[in-house]
Amino acid sequence: MKNYSADLMALLASGLPLYRADLFAIGPCRNGAYIYSTTGQLPVTFGGNTYQPSQFGSWSRDDVTMKVGLESNSTQLTVFADNQVPVYFPGTSNAALLFDGIKAGLLGKAKVTIYTAYMPAWGVVTGPTAGSYVETKFVGMVAPVPQIGMTKATIEVRDMLYLLNTQVPSRVFQASCSHVVFDAGCTLAAATFTKTGTVASITYPYQFVTAAHITPHSAAGTFSQGVLTWTSGANSGLIDFVRLWTPGGSSDTIQLDMQPIFPIAAGDTFAIRQGCNKTFASCSDLQGATNAYINFGGEPNVPVPETAIG
Repeated sequence: MKNYSADLMALLASGLPLYRADLFAIGPCRNGAYIYSTTGQLPVTFGGNTYQPSQFGSWSRDDVTMKVGLESNSTQLTVFADNQVPVYFPGTSNAALLFDGIKAGLLGKAKVTIYTAYMPAWGVVTGPTAGSYVETKFVGMVAPVPQIGMTKATIEVRDMLYLLNTQVPSRVFQASCSHVVFDAGCTLAAATFTKTGTVASITYPYQFVTAAHITPHSAAGTFSQGVLTWTSGANSGLIDFVRLWTPGGSSDTIQLDMQPIFPIAAGDTFAIRQGCNKTFASCSDLQGATNAYINFGGEPNVPVPETAIG
């Protein structure tokens, strides 16, 4: 059963005319940005953030139902964006449209909090106690996006009990490393292995030549299977994955795993981060031989399944 603050109970019992609006706090997204939206027709300020009625599209929610037990609860958010008036994904320097950003996976597994605000006067939600006129409807995380079109997207949101569906044990004995490069298990700092570059010419929509050679952190290092973040140009703020990095004498060739949302142009700048193929040799190159033995998350001597033991 939900608990309402004494202030909100008194407000609802007073019989005074009230304004009511849902608030949606989504983030951080994969690019670090947040979406603050409201079903109201005017902005609402709550918790130091301003919830916008149309800046990030028109958002609404399905009914929220709660089940007793360990079964995961879920709801759906629906967002509309008029294709005549551009609506941009936050944090992309007005370059990526909202739905293009969602298709590119920028929502990731962002945390979602749905509030319902009750206001005697429209605008700032405070109450006798800060936030006491606000009901928390649902807290969860972005799950699959079952439907996305030109002007409408449906996003499933599951509560944190969904995490109980995580495979257990989370780590299995395998030859390759179970860590994600630069995560807490890997221990390395991504900034140390990140370099910057500039596009000189475009070979294909997904492949280009750099203006200068990009030297990796170590002699054996490679940016293949790494991450490229655009820092200027039409794709500024967006992320692409590097399929292949071919070093040259005075320039390099970078092939992305897919064509970016917007065309690459000469002069676009980017930051590129070294990749890891999860082998012990790659870990030794990134970590140094001594630390590789400590932090490598695999078992390189585990025999392959086809190996018979007599």
